[in-house]
Amino acid sequence: MSRDQQCARGTISVVAAGFLATGLIIQSLSGKAAADPGDYNFTVLARIPGPAPGGGRFDLDFEPYAINGNGSAAFVADLKVANQDIGEGVFVSRQGQLLQIARAGQPAPGGGTFDGGALGHTPLNDAGSGAFVYILEVEPPRPRRSSG
Repeated sequence: MSRDQQCARGTISVVAAGFLATGLIIQSLSGKAAADPGDYNFTVLARIPGPAPGGGRFDLDFEPYAINGNGSAAFVADLKVANQDIGEGVFVSRQGQLLQIARAGQPAPGGGTFDGGALGHTPLNDAGSGAFVYILEVEPPRPRRSSG
C-alpha cells in the first residue's frame, strides 16, 4: 500500500439497523478505492436495545459525533431505566471498552445535575480528550440573611 493510501485510510463510526460500529473509511484517490472492502473490519460497539454502561439500556437512537485517529469513538444515546425514558448519556468507546462520561440524573462536576440531554456535537481528539455541552439543572441560590 502506498503512503497516500495509508494516509487516506481512517476509522469511522457507522449507525445502521440499530447498532453503532466502527470500521475503516473508504476514500477515493483519483476515483479508486483506497483499499479492498474485504480489508475492513467492523466492530459492534453498542446495540438498540442493549445494555448501557452505568445501568439501563440504549433506546431510540445513537448520535455518533466523533472518532479519532486511535479508533476511539464518542457518541450520545437515549437511555431507558426500568422502562422509563431518562434522557441522554454521553459515551466513549476506547480500546474495546464502552465507557459512560455523563448521563441524565447524574451529579455534574461543580454542582447541579445533568438533566435531559447533550446539546450539539461531542468532539474527541487523538489524545482521547473531548468536550460536551449538557443541559444542567441547578438549585436556585439561597436567600441571604441580613446581619443588621
